[in-house]
Parts: sequence; C-alpha cells; structure tokens
Amino acid sequence: MPMMAKLNEAAIKALPVPTQGHKLHFFPGAVVQGSPTPRGFAVRVTANGVRSFLLCYWHGGRERRYTIGRHPDWSCLAAVKEARELRQRVDRGEDPLSVREALRAPVAAPERPTAVADVIERFIEQHVEKTMRRPENYVSPFRRLIIPAIGDRPIYELRRSHIADMLDTISEENGAVMADRCLTAVGSCLRWYADRDEKFTVPRLTKLKRASGVKFARQRILNDDEVRAVWAAAGECGNFGQLCRFSLLTAARRGEVAAMTWGELVENGTIWEIPASRYKTEQPHAVPLSAAAMALLDGMPRVGDLVFPSSTDPSIQISRGGSHKEALDKKLAGKVAPWTVHDLRRTARSLMSRAGVPGEISERVLGHVVGNPVGRTYDRHSYVNEKRNALQRLAQQIEEILSPPGDKIVPIRKRS
Repeated sequence: MPMMAKLNEAAIKALPVPTQGHKLHFFPGAVVQGSPTPRGFAVRVTANGVRSFLLCYWHGGRERRYTIGRHPDWSCLAAVKEARELRQRVDRGEDPLSVREALRAPVAAPERPTAVADVIERFIEQHVEKTMRRPENYVSPFRRLIIPAIGDRPIYELRRSHIADMLDTISEENGAVMADRCLTAVGSCLRWYADRDEKFTVPRLTKLKRASGVKFARQRILNDDEVRAVWAAAGECGNFGQLCRFSLLTAARRGEVAAMTWGELVENGTIWEIPASRYKTEQPHAVPLSAAAMALLDGMPRVGDLVFPSSTDPSIQISRGGSHKEALDKKLAGKVAPWTVHDLRRTARSLMSRAGVPGEISERVLGHVVGNPVGRTYDRHSYVNEKRNALQRLAQQIEEILSPPGDKIVPIRKRS
C-alpha cells in the first residue's frame, strides 16, 4: 500500500478483502495523532472480512507476529499505542509473543501429594500379594486399622508421632500384640517405599512396640486352674468358645481351626486333614482326632461348609479374637492372667509332655519339622497312629484337669 499521511478508522475499513486466505497491510510513514506508526505495525484482513491489528518483528532469527486485537474492538488509535509499547519491548530484546503464550498456557494442576494409603496399596499389590505366603496377615491390618488412621496423610509429611498415636489407639482398642503387628507392617511398607523413592526417609520406628514382656508372652502356658476356668467360660461363648476348646484338644493354630471345613474330615471323621494350601509348612497335615475332639464336633451344628462359622453369617469364618475374646475374658472375671488363644496350643504341647508323649511325636502333632534334611527325605512314615495316641493322651490329661479326683463332673463328653 502506498505511504499514507494519516491512518484512521476510515482507512482501516477501506482495506480490500482478499478472495481467499488473508493479506497483511503495512503502513510505513503513516501518522496517527501526529506520531508515526511503529515499525512492523500491520492490519491483517481475512477472506471473511475480519480485520486485526498486528505487530510483526524478528526475534532470535524468527519472524514473529503479535496479534493486538480485532477492529473495531480495538480502535486504530488504541492499536497503534499498544504497538508502540510492544515495539519498545522488542527493541529492548524481549519477545512479547513468547511471554503472552506462556501466560496463556494452561496451568497444570498441582500434583496431589502421594498419600500413605496410596503407598500401602502399591505395597500390597506389588509386594505382599506377589511374594508373601500369607498376604492376609498384612492386608487385614493395613485396611482395617492402619489406612483409616494415617491413610490420608501425605507420605512426605508422615512423622514418628503420627505412627505412635496410631499405635496407642490400636493398642487400646485391639490389644498391644495387634499394635505391634501393625508396627511391623508399617515398617515393612515404608522401607519398601524408601527403596523406590530417594526423597522419602523412613521415620524412626525404634522403641514403638506396645507389648511388654514379649519373650515371656511367647512362653506363656495356662496352669491347671486357668485351664479349668477357660474351659468353663468357653462353654458359654458359642462357636468361639468351641473353637478355643478344639484348639486345646488338637494343639492346632487358631487360624487353622477357624478355617476348618467339614470336607476336611476324612476316615469317617476320625482325621482332620489340613490342606497344604493353608498350612504353615505348605505340606498337608493330618490331625487324628481324639474321642473328646470328635464329640465336640458332633455337637457343632452343620449350617455350611465351615465348622466354626460366624454367628451372623455361616459363609464366613468366625473372628479369631476381638469382641469374641473380650466376651470370653469377661466371663473369666479376672480368674486368668492375660492370655491369647495361641497360648492354648503351647499349653497342649506342655500337657503332652506331662502325659509322657515323646517330644518328637509331640512336635509332629504340632506340625513342626522334625529331624535333619536327609532324615526327612527318607522318612515317609505318616506317624498317624503315634499322633492319635498322643492326642488321646492329651485329651485324658485335660479331662483329669477338668475333673480332679473326687469331682463328680465329667466335662468332656464321650463320642457314642
């Protein structure tokens, strides 16, 4: 376009419309209100008749086109004033277009801090469920007790005090032993995560155990008076009480008894065959049942597959402790020092020794590995008869405790 002495609204409106695409019109030497337009000032006209003000300039070896705005939203005078300010910025070495693009770029939402619950779920999925033989021992405390307490807290903000407060609550509501199990689970999870995130440091977890006298607790056995008290109280505590009695008669672990099904009884109900899939040694374990143990099972109603089901839903296992254990302890009324269901297994082992059962046979009753590797390889004897004799002698020993000489009560019913 030829040089113009003046640039005004009429001149902008008179610019021709291209048949396609767009066309730039520059105005070198044009004057607006007595001042010349800046270098690179232009008007772009599209085939649709849209007119926009621009400033064209070079920066970093590239041609840049900064759109100021459309006409008539922007008047000719306002656009020229804006172009002059932009031109000054360009002359100072700035790139106005890059600045505007950066400002208009969508702001990324701040990344949500990784929560403790997210770390725990990753730990369960990637480690616990893939590598641990009994993942439920970790999964249950995590989801039932730990995640509700500290799961919402960002992992980088987790402190020793938060874990200590959680353990205090768990100890008060679920016992010191459960608190220590949760401490073990949390420690394993945090150390696992620290190996994968160099920014994370595991809080100091030493001296946070809640159970006192752990070594003593692992040696705890019930004396005769305590056996009588627990047996009597268990008779008033439904399926959980029968579970405790059966645990004492068989020296079985409480988890094995809780998961026992009627289908695991073989040889006309005289042997309880625990499958390898849920036994600690990953080998099937046969428990020959004494007459007292079989009599107890005869008294259990068959309402589903489980022998000791929940009282509210026969399709699920009865709780291994918690409120059931508290109810039993309430029946005891302080007659028995603090004890656990697992103490019954240890008590049964001690009573077998009292009854003269050889230690090797008692250990086989408990399912412990006996002998050196070579001996175990070649000794394929089932020891079923020896274990049956041992458990029968255990039952007799328990009966003598429950019915001392002169006592007319016969607490263990014989199987007919």
